[in-house]
Amino acid sequence: MVASVQMKGVRDQVKQLRAIAARAENPGKVAVKLYNLAEEDFKQRFKSSPSTTSSGEVYGGTRWQRLSEAYLASRPQRKTGKQLLDTKELSKSFRRGQPGNIARVNGNIIEFGSSLPKAEGLNEKRKLVVIHQKLVDDAETILTEYVLGEK
Repeated sequence: MVASVQMKGVRDQVKQLRAIAARAENPGKVAVKLYNLAEEDFKQRFKSSPSTTSSGEVYGGTRWQRLSEAYLASRPQRKTGKQLLDTKELSKSFRRGQPGNIARVNGNIIEFGSSLPKAEGLNEKRKLVVIHQKLVDDAETILTEYVLGEK
């Protein structure tokens, strides 16, 4: 009785696996695509912002409550317009190259967001960072294509 192992193509498969490992260890090259995805996600969230006097669901499936009567009474100029868009400073901080934007690769971690002090506090009341299924699916597609060398 003889046991045999087919070795044809093993070297090619090892070479492919090494290339996949190298791409997985160097996320900087895929970061731009992920930044673009995140930037568009934030853009859609702010675009879908409800008016200051009403609650509503924003892009990504989270709900933003209306601004309180006390807040609106203290800032009557806010009674019109949309939530979190009065100065556009916050929404701009989620765009690469704008003041307050975070877009960096830290080792094998890709980071994207806003460094504005008010961003974190506002995120507690009105979720700015939302992990939803479309975002997950799109990020998975980008990462899979990158790691497998398809694009």
